[in-house]
Amino acid sequence: MGSQISLECRARAGNRPIIIIVGGGYGGVALARELDRSGQFFTMLIDRKDYYLHNIAALRASVEDGFSHKICVPYSKLFLKGNGFFIHGEVTAINDDNITINGYNEPVSFNYCVIATGSSYAFPCKVAEPHSEQAFQRYNRVVQDVKSSTNIVVVGGGPVGVELTGEIGSVYRDKKVYLIHSGKQLIGDQFDNKLSAKLMKQLTEIGVQVILEDRLDLGAELKRDTQNYVKLDKIESLTTAKGRSVYADCFFNCTGVYINSNSWSSTLSDAVDLSSGRLKTDNHLQVINHPKLFAIGDANSMQNAQAFYAGSQAAYLSQYLPKLNVVKTMKPYQPSNSLIMSVPIGKNKGVTQLGSMILGSRLTSIIKGKTLFVGNAYKALNVKLPSDGKFIMDDNQKLSNDEIENLSKQSGLTRKFVEAVMEGFLELPLAEGQQHV
Repeated sequence: MGSQISLECRARAGNRPIIIIVGGGYGGVALARELDRSGQFFTMLIDRKDYYLHNIAALRASVEDGFSHKICVPYSKLFLKGNGFFIHGEVTAINDDNITINGYNEPVSFNYCVIATGSSYAFPCKVAEPHSEQAFQRYNRVVQDVKSSTNIVVVGGGPVGVELTGEIGSVYRDKKVYLIHSGKQLIGDQFDNKLSAKLMKQLTEIGVQVILEDRLDLGAELKRDTQNYVKLDKIESLTTAKGRSVYADCFFNCTGVYINSNSWSSTLSDAVDLSSGRLKTDNHLQVINHPKLFAIGDANSMQNAQAFYAGSQAAYLSQYLPKLNVVKTMKPYQPSNSLIMSVPIGKNKGVTQLGSMILGSRLTSIIKGKTLFVGNAYKALNVKLPSDGKFIMDDNQKLSNDEIENLSKQSGLTRKFVEAVMEGFLELPLAEGQQHV
């Protein structure tokens, strides 16, 4: 069957090079869309899920009935120009000139391959179910579990743990919600301590009990479950490392990001950065010692694992790939050192760090909290928005041109970058060298 796909690609490609993109997350979709628009390549996008998971909005799907149907978007409209197609399958090996797909008899060859395999995180932030109906069932279950619980414990005070706690606490003021974090401040010490302090204050205002510099001693009942959240049959007492007792009948473990490397960790072992487990690339995102392979997003070791870096790298690569034979005309990719973090606390609160600026609830709600970029995700995949729900801001709710310009000046970031923030980094402007990101 692999040879059949190769023949189909070659027949439809004509004289154009074939590019295979492994991974249909933020970076993979952004690149596939741009390559389809250019028409200079024939592209095959492959993902182990038959839907695009807009995981930026996944935590709300754990609290709000039916919201999971808004975050699982089909790939069916992605290639509007017909310069590529999507395959639902799991890639088991990436080699220098072909990939192996589970269940296929022969490898599928390519001219170039872009590795955009991303990362895994604790459910409900991400879900790995291969079919959207299975994902809906998982989210429906956790919504009901949260609804029926009275004492909820969240472990991990990074962006995911804080945002999940905020979603739960802002909807269910009558529940006891605990957030336990081993660090001295929420989110991480690489960010301004004002970000942590404001988030701490907002969580306290909605009744969340935040416990810092402590860890939870997980009993056998919690360790039994590999799904990173457990619904207990009754309220149980849990003990922290410092001897504090908390009570829970629902538990979430929001710690740890895992690089999805199964398809390349052995075949490309010479290019794996041992400290991060990610692929080493040159300044053009080309995998070291593998000239036909490129890596973007969480798969490469160039930048931190955040969705907007994947989109930025995809935007750069969509310009670089057509210029492979004239590399000197293309500036190297320039990673940003700007700190960007937006953490909503429900729909109406939250804190954002934009460069050197700290933004409060109103701007965070406009930037992210109200819509979680759902409308932008549908736009990115050329899919019509769901008829129910509101996912695009009215003009009077958006930031004015003057406000955007002011943010740009005060944060030290370009206007293009600030505008990209407002779009959730799902429609990045293309610029050689990626000076804006």
